[in-house]
Amino acid sequence: AAMATEGKYVYHGAVNSPFYTLYLSPFCDRVCERLPVWVHPDFLTLAGAGAVALSHWIVASTGASTVGCLLGLIYLVYPLFDNLDGKQARRLKCGSVAGEFLDHIVDSYANSLSCALALIVISGDVELVSVYVALGPGLCYFSSIWAQVVVGRLVIGMKLDSDVDKPDYITVDEINVFVIPGLLLIRACVSAGLLPGLHFELVTLGVVWVPVAVMFLGKCMFCWSVSKLGMQHVPAMASYGVYTLACCVWRPPLLWSAPVLTLMSMEMMRYRLVQFFGPARAWRVWLPVVGFVVLCAAGAPAGFDFVAAGLHFAVGACLVGNRAHLKRMVAADTES
Repeated sequence: AAMATEGKYVYHGAVNSPFYTLYLSPFCDRVCERLPVWVHPDFLTLAGAGAVALSHWIVASTGASTVGCLLGLIYLVYPLFDNLDGKQARRLKCGSVAGEFLDHIVDSYANSLSCALALIVISGDVELVSVYVALGPGLCYFSSIWAQVVVGRLVIGMKLDSDVDKPDYITVDEINVFVIPGLLLIRACVSAGLLPGLHFELVTLGVVWVPVAVMFLGKCMFCWSVSKLGMQHVPAMASYGVYTLACCVWRPPLLWSAPVLTLMSMEMMRYRLVQFFGPARAWRVWLPVVGFVVLCAAGAPAGFDFVAAGLHFAVGACLVGNRAHLKRMVAADTES
């Protein structure tokens, strides 16, 4: 995904998997060359998020039927556009810190919706989706952002050692291109009666969670072994532990937990970015999780409804404020 250079900030992309390097990236390069110049990278970023949301809505509203799962393959637009936005930004020379920030916001929401989509396809039950997000894909995403804070580069998959310059072998690209669409196709075949006798729940549970667990374990081993890791980053990971505990205790709806995961991740990202422009306070990452715990405790007896709108407004305002703040810092740094 995005970005290039602005002010003193230089974006360092992840060291991607062989699949991305040999196949996905060259394909996206050819597509990008044919994109009109009026297509803004932010449009591609937001359109990719829309594809994930639309796929989730179609599959959920049709009860993971054959037609619903086939239409849900619109999900494939997301990994395509998620790679095209950065390439288009570099092509048009309009990369920015704020654009990268927006890209990570979208990836965070897409991460949660993808997990919900997988659970719907597997069992049709999303009661525990916030718990699964917190324990699996959410933790992968948050630790990716943490790795970028520590070493200046996203770590988006499993690493066999702690060398940040060596490639990942199982990454989000493989999950987004093969695993999620594969689940949709398998479910479509099962719903159509083309795979009689297949115990779908057990098969797909292994397909989804084994790669996620491998990614997480590899990432944790990488993060803990990085020599640059300092104590100033530990409170941020501790806040994720509290967030996960709150999800397990109260089991809030995804519309509650996903914005808080996004805000925590973006506070981590902001901590990384603002190092190029001035001092930052790592403790700020605790603010959204503290608010989340308080609102869960207050909202659980009332079914989470009476403060949901307030929570979403607050999260949205914080995200917009962070992005605007980054733009101001970039402008001030450029002028100086």
